[in-house]
Amino acid sequence: MAGVAWSRSWRRRGAASLSSLLLVLVCLFAGAAAAQTGAGAQSQRPITPEQSKALGEMLELMQQSDKLRDEGKLDAALEALTRALAAGERAFGESHFSVALSLDKLGMIQMMRGDLDAS
Repeated sequence: MAGVAWSRSWRRRGAASLSSLLLVLVCLFAGAAAAQTGAGAQSQRPITPEQSKALGEMLELMQQSDKLRDEGKLDAALEALTRALAAGERAFGESHFSVALSLDKLGMIQMMRGDLDAS
């Protein structure tokens, strides 16, 4: 029985770490792709230093929220994700992948808290 609980816990942490890593890779790939396509590409521009800083802040807050979630501190995890979402919206706007990932994680925490309407 303990092995099943450990396995589920490992999968949750693995999925959370994977989503955070995916956020970084997608943003870096988008920046590299934009650099290769040249200045004429409006939809894919390299990220600015400010966006890079915001991305680092988001990643740190998402990792913090994952840890808090694993510890059962769902209110604190929700607060960290709300701050990550705000940083992403300021840096990238509402329609960026990192913002969508933050919203997804927020919804998951709200579901865990039993707040289905907010999720």
